[in-house]
Amino acid sequence: LEAGALNILQKPYGPGHPKFEYTARKYLNMLQTMSEIKVVKRRTILANSTPAINKNFQKNISKPCLQATEYKVIVIGASAGGPEAIKTILNGLNQNIPVPVLVVQHIDSHFAEGYCDWLRSTSNVPIHIAAADEVLIAGHAYFPPGDQHLILKSETLATISGDPPLKGLRPSVGHLFNSAAKVFQEKVIAVILSGMGKDGADELKLLKNKGALTLVQDEESCLVFGMPGEAVKLEAACKILPPQAIVDLINQIFSK
Repeated sequence: LEAGALNILQKPYGPGHPKFEYTARKYLNMLQTMSEIKVVKRRTILANSTPAINKNFQKNISKPCLQATEYKVIVIGASAGGPEAIKTILNGLNQNIPVPVLVVQHIDSHFAEGYCDWLRSTSNVPIHIAAADEVLIAGHAYFPPGDQHLILKSETLATISGDPPLKGLRPSVGHLFNSAAKVFQEKVIAVILSGMGKDGADELKLLKNKGALTLVQDEESCLVFGMPGEAVKLEAACKILPPQAIVDLINQIFSK
């Protein structure tokens, strides 16, 4: 992941295995989609991003931020190219951030635990793989286990679900964002990072319409501008920023 991998897939089953046809189609579709991606080496850019928020992005503000005490949760969604951006954000968050962070990253279910272990090596906040009826703790980050949705159940509880995939995806960024809109309305900071497809874009627009603060990774720093690009097309972003500027803004909001 740190070397710039777009995705991690389990070794496919061989001919004769009951799941061979299913996994073959899945992997071929994934390869076809990823073959169309223009891959650019951006590790240096992400690692050395200027901590200060770039003033050129101020034109993306569509409305003022809420007061920091009104935000109750941070939700983040990402897919291909997202791991490094998520790492930047979790590594940069202040340890005393007063809200929980819920993250959906599209990744092969067999690597969910290993992915979280990789993030823990540098994260500035504790990282958990959520369980059913997980009690949320401010300043902690939560990820779904493999092949499970992560959903906000109430202001203090998150849960996991084996409900059918949403638009072919489980976990689904859209599911997480939609649950945040239902539970917290406008009291949400929602972030879409690098990724293929359009998962979460419609729900980010919903959150913005409710008055939430919606942040989208900019094209220049994205490895894959699919999900962020769809959000931009829908005018779902309050601000469009590189990952370091996103975390700087979040820290700035909660330091007031």
